[in-house]
Amino acid sequence: MFFLYGEYTVKIDHLKPLNYLESECQQMQLISDRIHISTQYQVISLYDEISPQI
Repeated sequence: MFFLYGEYTVKIDHLKPLNYLESECQQMQLISDRIHISTQYQVISLYDEISPQI
């Protein structure tokens, strides 16, 4: 599990079943993928901004 300020480990015991439908799981996966891609793009953009200064 990743957060803005670092990475955290979550035990399976701390998770609870939410009984999502298959379509809801797919929708959540899409949202997660978009967030991940957006975060990667922001990191690349930041690197491109500072790399000429290095």
